[in-house]
Amino acid sequence: MEQDNNLKKGFFERKRYPALRTVAGIFIAYAAIAGLIFIIMTVLYLSEKEWESALSILIGGSIIILIFIAFSESIKVFLDIEYNSRGVLYLILEKEKRENKNVEKSLGDSVSEEDVEEEIRVMVKDSKKVEELNSLIKEQKGNLFGEGKKVQIIEITKELCESKELTENLFFYYKRKFNEDLLKELKSLTNNYSGIKEYLGQFIKMGIVKEEYPHNKM
Repeated sequence: MEQDNNLKKGFFERKRYPALRTVAGIFIAYAAIAGLIFIIMTVLYLSEKEWESALSILIGGSIIILIFIAFSESIKVFLDIEYNSRGVLYLILEKEKRENKNVEKSLGDSVSEEDVEEEIRVMVKDSKKVEELNSLIKEQKGNLFGEGKKVQIIEITKELCESKELTENLFFYYKRKFNEDLLKELKSLTNNYSGIKEYLGQFIKMGIVKEEYPHNKM
C-alpha cells in the first residue's frame, strides 16, 4: 500500500523541473522590470514633448514585454502538459492493474472454464456479432479482388464499438476467443492506406487507435 501511495505521489507531484519553473519566474520578473523602465522613459519623453520617441519606446517596450511573458507562458504550458501526461499514464496503469487483478481472481476462484468464458463474454455488446466479424475477416482474406466483405466488416465494428470501453473489451475478447489481434487482422485485409483507415475508422474515432500510419493502439 505504501508503495502504491509513493507511486501515486510521484505521478501527481507538481514540483518537478524546478530550474524551468525558476526560469519562467525570471522571465516574468524581466517583463515587470522592463515595463517599469519603458513607462518611465515614455513619461520623460512625453514631458519633453518628443512624441515620436515616446511612441517608439512604448511600442518597442510592449513587444519586448510580450516576448518575455510568452517565454514564461511557453515553459508553463510545457510543465502543464508533462503533468497531465503523467496523470493520464497513472490512470491507465491503474486500470490495467485492476483488470489484471480481476482476471486473476476469476481464474483462481475454483470456477469452471465455462464460467470464466461467460464472464468475459458479457464484456462485449454481442458475442455472436464478434463471431460473425471473425468469419467475415476470414472470408475477406480469401477475397483477392473487389470490396468483398469490407462494408459488412466496417458496419459490425461500428455496432460493437459504441463506446471506448466496449472497444477495449472487444480487443480483449477477440484475443482470448480467437487468439488473434483484431487490429492486426483488420490491417492485414488491405495494403491500401485509405482502405486501412476505413477498416479502423471506428477505433480511430473512439481514440483507441492512432490515425496516422502504422495505426497502432494509443
